[in-house]
Amino acid sequence: MANNTVSVQLLERIANVGKEGEIIEVSHAYARNFLIAKKLARLATPELIKREAEKKKKAQDNKSHLVEARHEIAEKLHNTTITFELAGSKDKIF
Repeated sequence: MANNTVSVQLLERIANVGKEGEIIEVSHAYARNFLIAKKLARLATPELIKREAEKKKKAQDNKSHLVEARHEIAEKLHNTTITFELAGSKDKIF
């Protein structure tokens, strides 16, 4: 039996299918007759798949870097004490 699936990159969010930019496997007929015909997707070439994988890895690295930075800030703030004093008259701030 022949392989009837093809990889496409979605150009818009489609309910129950995927998000914009996602590369998905769909049937050849669905891709040709609906997704590509209505300009909702484009065929995913090997270069496009490689570029999207690199973009995904870069985003993941950036996310892990941000998490590390947040942990460093949390450690600095963990032992810090902040004291507030009322500056108004009769225990009113304004």
